[in-house]
Amino acid sequence: MKKNIPWKPLCHTICTIALSGCLAVGLLLTGCGRSADAEEEISHTAYKSDQGIAAYSTETAEAAAEDISADDEVAGGSMDTGENDYTAATEGAGPEDASTDVTEGDAAAQTGRKLIRNMSLSLETTAFDDLIANVESRVNDMGGYIEDSSISGDSGYQTLRYAYLTVRIPVDQLDAFADAVAGSATVLNRSTSVSDVTLQYSDLESHMEALKIEQQTLMDMLAKAEEIETVLAIQNQLTNVRYELESYGSQLKLMENQVSYSTVNIDISEVEIPTPAVADSFGGRVSRTFQNSMSSFAHGVEDFLVWFLGNIVFVAIFIVIVILICLGLRKIVRKWKQKRKYAAFPEKTETDEKED
Repeated sequence: MKKNIPWKPLCHTICTIALSGCLAVGLLLTGCGRSADAEEEISHTAYKSDQGIAAYSTETAEAAAEDISADDEVAGGSMDTGENDYTAATEGAGPEDASTDVTEGDAAAQTGRKLIRNMSLSLETTAFDDLIANVESRVNDMGGYIEDSSISGDSGYQTLRYAYLTVRIPVDQLDAFADAVAGSATVLNRSTSVSDVTLQYSDLESHMEALKIEQQTLMDMLAKAEEIETVLAIQNQLTNVRYELESYGSQLKLMENQVSYSTVNIDISEVEIPTPAVADSFGGRVSRTFQNSMSSFAHGVEDFLVWFLGNIVFVAIFIVIVILICLGLRKIVRKWKQKRKYAAFPEKTETDEKED
């Protein structure tokens, strides 16, 4: 028996499935398209961002390059100007001019500095009086002065003399003075010290400027003051300010004097045998020591003879007194011995006296 197939429901089902499949495919294609558009938009946005960053970096780099170029041009112009000036100066000046410029530059660099130069000299000489006269003459010729001097010893005796001098010499004549004095004696020691007082000098000047301003202000206030108490207070303050100004001014003058005039301390010893400038050998040292010993012995004997002959009267009286004392003591001792002998042997002593 042959069954009938339900074609209508089957066709309806197939159509429904086909429509559902087409709808699903359409939705899938639409989603893919939107994804592609979104990715393209994101890529485009990223590209724009990258492009903007690159453009900003490029602009910044170009601006920096322009600034650097401008600086290089300015520096190049300055360098060219300096090179041209240096070339012109070098071509226009010879070796002597160049050395003069360097010296003047060094002097200019030190012009503003306040330096105090002091020196110590230790000398010995066999011509003591001549050296003292030479030092005094050099001091006067170079515009200096002797601040202190002390001489020990007496030329009437053979004792060696010693002198200590404190001399003030203009600072620009210091080396010339030292060389001139050292050339006429044996130099045992020569030392120089330099003190920089620039900061102290500037500090004093600053204090004085501030005090002058304060003084002027107080004077203006004094001119406007009406009450007696105010006037007295201002005058008291003015007195203090003037006292401080005088004190600082004195310190500045002293410092300027120390800077302008160097202090030279000179020790001079009189000797008979000067110390050699070059170290002696062993034999030379022995010979020089022996000569010094003999010289000292000879001076000692000579000094004794001078003293003895100069005091001969007192020496003679002293000798007479000593002789009389010795004779008296001798007589006393003899009598004492006789008495002691008589006390020990009275019979023998009487027999001896009878025999006598």
